[in-house]
Amino acid sequence: MFEKFHALEREKQDRIINAAMKEFAANGFGRASTNAIVKEAGISKGLLFHYFANKKQLFLYLFDYGAALVMEEFARAPAWSEPDLFQRMRLAMQTKLVVWKRHPELFRFMETAYLEMAGEVKPEMEERIKRLYADREPLLFKGLDLSPFRPELDTGKTLQVIVWSVEKLGDYLLENYKPTEAGEPRYEEMAAEAETYLDLLRQAFYTKP
Repeated sequence: MFEKFHALEREKQDRIINAAMKEFAANGFGRASTNAIVKEAGISKGLLFHYFANKKQLFLYLFDYGAALVMEEFARAPAWSEPDLFQRMRLAMQTKLVVWKRHPELFRFMETAYLEMAGEVKPEMEERIKRLYADREPLLFKGLDLSPFRPELDTGKTLQVIVWSVEKLGDYLLENYKPTEAGEPRYEEMAAEAETYLDLLRQAFYTKP
């Protein structure tokens, strides 16, 4: 579908991607201006729509691009060899911070996209986010040491409760630490608050918190 865009030289692809992410992150889907995107990217509007049928297709392409990049970075992280679930989650948060610092525009866009409620893209975004959570679970649970969990608990259901809790925690943190002006870090604050909730979950489900 995007063969023409992918046939561009990498530098030009990056200019368009970065310009579009910057505009969507600053203004959300509804208020984002394709005029601003093409001006920032240094291309014509006709050329942008030669590669992407409309603004919606561009937005969803960027989300898929960003999600694939983040998952690729996360798959290489040392967190997944850690057998303790909550320590693994903490290491994953640290990895996210490193990736965030490496790709600040991407993370600002991804955070904005997660909160996007515009009706035109909402169904597709909900499906994509659900798929991301499903893809992440095998990575989260592979090689996990289940011995610290309280023996009277159903471990499968317990893990599912933790996953649901962490997913809702992510929604809460994104809503309460919305992206701010460029250059103003927020992820450190989110990670610090997330730590307090991980401690509560550990105390609730482990034999020795």
